[in-house]
Amino acid sequence: MLCSPFLRHSPIDEWGNKDGAFLLHQDVSVPLTRRSALLTAAGWPLLVAAGRKNATIDLDGRRISIDYDALTLGTARFGRTLAPFGKVWRFGEEAPRITVNAYTLTVLFELLPGSYSLFAIPHPDHWTLIPSTATSGRVYNPSKDVGRFDVPVKTLPAPIRQLTFTLTRQVSNVARLNISIDQALVSTDLKVL
Repeated sequence: MLCSPFLRHSPIDEWGNKDGAFLLHQDVSVPLTRRSALLTAAGWPLLVAAGRKNATIDLDGRRISIDYDALTLGTARFGRTLAPFGKVWRFGEEAPRITVNAYTLTVLFELLPGSYSLFAIPHPDHWTLIPSTATSGRVYNPSKDVGRFDVPVKTLPAPIRQLTFTLTRQVSNVARLNISIDQALVSTDLKVL
């Protein structure tokens, strides 16, 4: 369901898989495959999807794991074409899945052991992160929100073309979650109990 005459879908995978839908923002869905590209009418890649990635950290037996779609920006502009500011964004074909095996504190609330989908509402100066109990990360349902918290955006000196989630140990029971794409970097600490 292509919504713009200026964009076209072009599969570039060897599997011929045509399943899935990539969410540019909550209102526009464009079908993508496991490894495919969204192209402008001129043929320049706007966005390339290349499967799932994982970021995991073990904090003395307490584990935090995040599975997410590996997106690479072509000519897409973050905050405009990709994830327009002020709209819910699911980070790819499916929202990242955060799994924790211990009670985990975020800035404002506690996550019980289990799995959560992660959504965001990007703004130029901050992102609102939204952990959700939704079992499907393809559709955002506000009634499944665990809570919402704002995280300031740091501007990177050079663009990061691939969406990246990293977890780094701060102290024995605290991990820093960094999310970066284009020139935006958001960071928040996760404390396991």
